[in-house]
Amino acid sequence: MQDRTITTAPKGLSWLYVVAGLIGLGAAMTLTVEKFILAENVSYVPTCSFSAEFACSSVMASDQASAIFGVPNPLWGIIGFSVVLAIGVMQLAGFRPPMWFRYCAQLGFTAATIFCMWLFYQSVYNIGALCLYCMITWAVTVTMFWFTTVNNLETDAPDNAITRVVSMLRFPILIAWVALIALLICVEFRFLFF
Repeated sequence: MQDRTITTAPKGLSWLYVVAGLIGLGAAMTLTVEKFILAENVSYVPTCSFSAEFACSSVMASDQASAIFGVPNPLWGIIGFSVVLAIGVMQLAGFRPPMWFRYCAQLGFTAATIFCMWLFYQSVYNIGALCLYCMITWAVTVTMFWFTTVNNLETDAPDNAITRVVSMLRFPILIAWVALIALLICVEFRFLFF
């Protein structure tokens, strides 16, 4: 099988990686600093704690906050978003990702999105609190996953009927996904019924 290399990386996707990578990296770094401060001072109130529902300290203190090999999730975020940022910069500089590279990136974004959706479920239904910085990382991860998926479909199967439909509906599908997450949060925390 021939390894297809695209002639140039899509500029929009490259810029998405740079911007989303910076946003995610900023959120992950802030969470890391806040988690270390909270570990030293249990009475510290993180900057993202606004109310009983938006209480980062509850999320940070949970078992789910160090779900992978006991390493705090924000540290994984720093690693992951740094890689994404580097990929975006390399693509803007002219890197042409071969098929194997795009598939590895797809695998990484898929794993990260599954993990984020698990964290969303844990925060909303088990911990009972939300973290603003966590929600930012969920949003940028889902967005990068979705546009990477669409780009890979368009690159590898441009004439496929499913690709054409997904490509045409790329924005409505992403908006529906984010809106569903927001609706589930609103219903669970009764934000719709104050």
